Amino acid sequence: FDPVNPDDADESESFFIGLDYFTSSMEEKNESGDVIASAFITLPKLVALPVTEENTGIGAGWEVEDVNKIVEAFNVQLAEDLEGMEQPFGEVAEQAHNIYETEGGAEFLAAEPLFYNVRIESVFVTEGGFLSVLSVAEKNMGGAAPVEESYVWNFDMNNGYFVTDLADGIADDADQMKN
Repeated sequence: FDPVNPDDADESESFFIGLDYFTSSMEEKNESGDVIASAFITLPKLVALPVTEENTGIGAGWEVEDVNKIVEAFNVQLAEDLEGMEQPFGEVAEQAHNIYETEGGAEFLAAEPLFYNVRIESVFVTEGGFLSVLSVAEKNMGGAAPVEESYVWNFDMNNGYFVTDLADGIADDADQMKN
């Protein structure tokens, strides 16, 4: 399916919330133009898809504006998280320059470039409209093995909130009730 922009749709069209992916790639090169570090990041994004007889899902029958709000809430947060993932790549790129300069360029170039890669490990959507995504990041800083870390997003597609946001809100409400 091709995602569509609900703003371009006529009022009779109905949309539901679908899942897609976006990728970002970065490279760090030495002064000769050789790639010495790279990053490849794949993250989920929500899209508005047209309802058909064969395809429906969370949000089917909602107002177009409501589908847009949910899609935007998720995608804005993931775009912010992507910006945060540029810092680990910066560390990898700096390390690549250090190794290249101290250990000799030819030997370093013969090996695999240092990298920071993020891949989606699993995606789960409940019938109730909760989306859970697990991503794994691998960071190769030139050691014996890459270091792994996990990113997890839990999102309520019914109201546009991440579960951590809901937990924070509940805690805030509880604090206000005490006062």
